[in-house]
Amino acid sequence: MATYTDYFERDLAITDSATVIDLGQIYYDYVMDEGGRVFLLGDFESDAGSAIKAVWVSKALDFSDADPKLGDVFKTVDRVRLEYRDVSANTPVTIYISTDNGVTWVSESRTLGTGDGKVKTADFYFLDNESITGLYFMFKIESESASTRFEWNSLKAFVKPRGEWFEVS
Repeated sequence: MATYTDYFERDLAITDSATVIDLGQIYYDYVMDEGGRVFLLGDFESDAGSAIKAVWVSKALDFSDADPKLGDVFKTVDRVRLEYRDVSANTPVTIYISTDNGVTWVSESRTLGTGDGKVKTADFYFLDNESITGLYFMFKIESESASTRFEWNSLKAFVKPRGEWFEVS
């Protein structure tokens, strides 16, 4: 049997690349994604008073890119760390984890921020959820508020290798 480290952490890229560019218009910023599409980045916090739900979802991950030995190993995620810029006070954020390709999700929620503009981190603990052990994981970040703005910078999963994978029927 192979020897595994007790614990490791893995950064998850929220986006591959995004650039803020100035197209010369006053009071507007634009964001360009890696596909070359340009989006207006404005001060919108709601759609006619209705909350705008913002969601980011990862692909299915087995963490073998961090260590090839982890590909066929059960792993447990006990916490996830969100790095964010504190744009607005009392911003609701929910982190979800799925071990079945997004069919079911386990979540932890927190209200974050004071609006001071600083970069901060928040830990979301999944210690009480037995369903967070698996072979593959998907992560989702969600915020829904009609009165707050936010900026997510990175997501880090804290993962423990458990043992050789076998199919459970």
